[in-house]
Amino acid sequence: MIGSRNGNEKSNTQIDTERRTAAVDDGRTMVGKTQRIGGGTPPVKTEKGWFMLYHGVDAKGIYRVGAVLLDLQDPAKVIARTKEYLMEPDQDFELSGIYEGCVFPTGCVVKEGTLYVYYGCADQYIGLATCNFTELIEYLASECKY
Repeated sequence: MIGSRNGNEKSNTQIDTERRTAAVDDGRTMVGKTQRIGGGTPPVKTEKGWFMLYHGVDAKGIYRVGAVLLDLQDPAKVIARTKEYLMEPDQDFELSGIYEGCVFPTGCVVKEGTLYVYYGCADQYIGLATCNFTELIEYLASECKY
């Protein structure tokens, strides 16, 4: 995983690196490890497809974040999906709160090549994660193709 994040001004750590709803859950990748999935950030148009973050929840109720690229012409078609989580709760403010063990992406902005992801932390705080957007899109397009 790539980038850095902080939340509630408490931490700064490295992250290891619609017209229609896309059929994302076929059990081939990280989603197969979850009980359910749901939307996250609004899609961002790129040359390689619509980029979107989503959340997955496992049997223990832990929320994690994955990413997909959807076809520009037919967003119901998944082009690429991360094989592993991009984010999972590992900071105190993500692990302790109203709903413990939760990172939930809600918004994103791309500015000067950096992806800024705003996300809920344990249903009590708001965090900000960043990464190089071009690197993330290239990773999805080359390493995570469907």
